[in-house]
Amino acid sequence: MEFFNFNVTIRLRLICGFVTRLFNMAVIPFMAIYFAEKTTPFVSGIVLTFSIILNVASNLFGGYLADIFNKKNVLVTGILLNSLSLISIGISMSVLFIYLIIFFFLLNIIFSSLYKPSLSAMIIEATSDNNRRKVFRYNYWLVNLSVALGISIGGIFFKEYSNYIYIIAGLSTLIVSIIYYKYMRNYEKEKSSIKENPSIKKIFYNYSYAIRDKSFLYFILAGGIIFSSEWHLTNIVSVNLSENNIINSIGNYSFDAAKTIAFLQVINTFIILLLSIYIGKYMERYKVKYVLLIGTSFYSFSYLFMLTTNNIYLMILLIIIASLGELVFAPSYQVAQVNIMNLDKKGSYSALGSLATQSSSLIASLTLMISQYLNTYFIFIILLLLSIFAILTLYTVYNKRMESV
Repeated sequence: MEFFNFNVTIRLRLICGFVTRLFNMAVIPFMAIYFAEKTTPFVSGIVLTFSIILNVASNLFGGYLADIFNKKNVLVTGILLNSLSLISIGISMSVLFIYLIIFFFLLNIIFSSLYKPSLSAMIIEATSDNNRRKVFRYNYWLVNLSVALGISIGGIFFKEYSNYIYIIAGLSTLIVSIIYYKYMRNYEKEKSSIKENPSIKKIFYNYSYAIRDKSFLYFILAGGIIFSSEWHLTNIVSVNLSENNIINSIGNYSFDAAKTIAFLQVINTFIILLLSIYIGKYMERYKVKYVLLIGTSFYSFSYLFMLTTNNIYLMILLIIIASLGELVFAPSYQVAQVNIMNLDKKGSYSALGSLATQSSSLIASLTLMISQYLNTYFIFIILLLLSIFAILTLYTVYNKRMESV
């Protein structure tokens, strides 16, 4: 099996990443409801908005730390602090001290974001052109498996046992930090022994090179537009179905807006878990630039065409095509992003690269706001043109960068 041919660093990253993500998905999606019940929806909204800001800022700061300090030290310290914050949330939930829960929740957001650029950079160092596509293929499958299992576990147990889930998550993360410390191999050269005190000026200076890399920024912007396509399903499509009171049926089963979206997402998850390893392996025979072009087209256009129909059978066909496009596109996007990075600044490039997925939900949310004032078909045309621009940008940037290597 290919997995066992990977080196120890890669196998640890895949397995430990699966464990930590599993527990994160068992709690994070349900925290909005938890905060709203314990305080008010307004307070819950403020906390979650602030957590998004902290996530982005901490991720960027983590990229800076990864470039100036030993990545393994940043990784282990970040995960250790993350585990302690998770345990603290669980203990605070046991005594129902809501503002202490909010405090540790925000700390957890900071600590869990700080180490991710270091981890991403270490994986880049551990992979080569020969195995990078295989590694990201397995990682993509494990990400989706952990999300599906985590949300299922949270849906069943979070309401009654949220404190225990957090404590178990913290203890599991603590074990992960010990495993990383003992077995994670560090591939980078020794950093200078001169200590550098972080400052806002130094952080901006560290990112100045990556920010001046216009091709990489265009690539990230295009990626954010493409990734936002899937969010339109749960945003614009679901709102349209609900506002128009659309009831679909298959045989004797009826689907309102919520059930229709849930059914389509189940199909998407099932296809990805069942076929990602096999389709990813098959697509490795083709060049990344062509895989990107085909995958993004299937993925983006299929989700966008859902804006134009309420027919359940057509939506099922479109979600199948979109899922296949996602299988082709998503792992290859990660590989392409690594290939166009300046590897001397892996930390800052990895942190900036993560903005593609983080910005996608923002793009979709802004589109939902605009859709309340414009005709759906007009929104469809705008998004279609944006997607075409994004697809061509990804292809052009990657093709030019690889030709210049």
